[in-house]
Amino acid sequence: MDKKRVLIVGGGFVGLRTATLLAGGMLKNGEVTLVSTSKHFIFTPWLVDLLAGSIPLEQMSADLSDIAKRDGFTFIHGTVSHLDYKKKEAVIETANGQQTVLFDAAALCQGASTNFFGIPGAESYAYQLKTPDHVERLRAKLDTFDEQVSINVVGAGPTGMETVFALREYLESKGKKAKICLIQAAPRILPGFSQRLVDHAKHELAAASVSMMEGDPVVAVEQDGVRLKSGSKIAAQITIWAGGIRPNHIDTQPSLPNDPAGNISVDRTLQADESAFAAGDAAGILNPGNAAPKTAQVAMEMAPVLARNIVRYLEGRKLSTYKHHSKGVIITAGRKGLLELGWKISVSSQFLVWIRNQMYRFRFWQMTGV
Repeated sequence: MDKKRVLIVGGGFVGLRTATLLAGGMLKNGEVTLVSTSKHFIFTPWLVDLLAGSIPLEQMSADLSDIAKRDGFTFIHGTVSHLDYKKKEAVIETANGQQTVLFDAAALCQGASTNFFGIPGAESYAYQLKTPDHVERLRAKLDTFDEQVSINVVGAGPTGMETVFALREYLESKGKKAKICLIQAAPRILPGFSQRLVDHAKHELAAASVSMMEGDPVVAVEQDGVRLKSGSKIAAQITIWAGGIRPNHIDTQPSLPNDPAGNISVDRTLQADESAFAAGDAAGILNPGNAAPKTAQVAMEMAPVLARNIVRYLEGRKLSTYKHHSKGVIITAGRKGLLELGWKISVSSQFLVWIRNQMYRFRFWQMTGV
């Protein structure tokens, strides 16, 4: 029997986890190839900790080539410039030139990048927090101020909340003060979370002297602040953008269907079309009753279903369905953690920060084995 070839695009949470599961025994008599634009897996939930200065980069990253050698799959550092899922071949641009990879099934897990929503000046003047390089650039800018810095954080979801407190921690460690404004386009911060959790979050923000602006979207970012829909301007020396993500695009032939947000449309089996599957931040599940947030936790939850369905597709068997099961969310707010389990339990406690850190260490070990 010929070996079945699986191509995985993207070395993030869902891509890497799927590769290790398939190569680790789920795919019998097969070959797995993982392509990533980065040489390293980055545990992105720790980016705010990197910003705060509480964890070094080497403790939140792992070399993908080392993982590939250990777990038995092929790693290619490069960019997929074209993927034809009918001919079952992909063109990859690498530092050594172009190469073509053949496959029997492909998983598109290329992740997402910052979404500036076409707002004038946002991409030019706002700092991002999607990669370690973004964090390094922001910290270098923060280091140029002597005593106090004014900062606007645009986007008051979990990332925006955690960024606010990471900024304060980093600046306090340098003996500096921060004047921070958290700006949310929606009527309230932390949209999608319970009012009780929002109340806990607002209490912590007030205690940290962080001002809030709700229900007034940013319409322009300027070098010295942001302009809001109401016409007012909030001046700041630094603007940080935590206002959303957009899926990274891959040229596919034929073109795969996208949802209005640009995600690759998949059904509940995570299949987009025949040999093409998609998961993680680049995928949008068609079933409206099965919406899942774009988080690392969800990506890891998708990976076993994705791996299993790739094997079943190659074997001609019926595919299983993915259903999101929320395990709760912990949002750090300085020395306290905010926990939400469904809509009934919301807790604020210092102990939750310790639980979150232990959980992250376990997840990092799950992903990398180190």
